[in-house]
Amino acid sequence: MKKWIKKSPEKGDHIMVQMNGFSHHGLVSELGTVIHYASESGFSITEYYKLKIVETDISIFSQGKEVFVRVYSKKEIQQKYPAAQIVKNARKAIGTGNYDILYNNCEHFVYRCTLGFAKSEIITSLISKRLKTDDDGAFKGQLGYLYKSLRLLGRS
Repeated sequence: MKKWIKKSPEKGDHIMVQMNGFSHHGLVSELGTVIHYASESGFSITEYYKLKIVETDISIFSQGKEVFVRVYSKKEIQQKYPAAQIVKNARKAIGTGNYDILYNNCEHFVYRCTLGFAKSEIITSLISKRLKTDDDGAFKGQLGYLYKSLRLLGRS
């Protein structure tokens, strides 16, 4: 089963866009509006320290990229909150920040609102790849490089 499809998003949908090597996730609050991490200038990974949960027009969220809707498994559907509760959960977080690419990113936020717990499939994939190798130094180096790169890009 596909996890992501192209279709018109509806209230409570988990949506995602691909942006220059990473994905950005959000929740549809009403037709045409999305709750997601962004700064005053929109979403920019290089401005991670400015990111807060906001409600914006979907065009600001997507930045002209194709929008995909998450298709949940049968097990996830049983755990998933109803659309109105998902939006309520997301709106409670508006104005909060503390974005962290490893522990509190936009995907973590969306899963907290939809399923009640934080997860990031991208971060899980990175960690599982690490567990398949014996090169602990290389893994720590990759994480260190990621944080250092974000800090340098965000402050320049």
